[in-house]
Amino acid sequence: MRAILILVVIALLMVLAGWLTFAKNGNQASVTIETQKIEHDTERAIDRGKEVLRKVEHGTPVLHDQPAGSVIE
Repeated sequence: MRAILILVVIALLMVLAGWLTFAKNGNQASVTIETQKIEHDTERAIDRGKEVLRKVEHGTPVLHDQPAGSVIE
């Protein structure tokens, strides 16, 4: 039962990320795994991770996405 729940949660997260799409056409239904989007998103995440590590190594503040004047709590 726990394994089914984990699979459902993973599928839901994939749908929310746009990696898994469902379509119905007449009497046919299909599920598509968007592999190109998965590749693009993972490459982008890796690049951002490398950028954060580079900034940490050089002592640069990592929080670059914060608007000017915002307070971090």
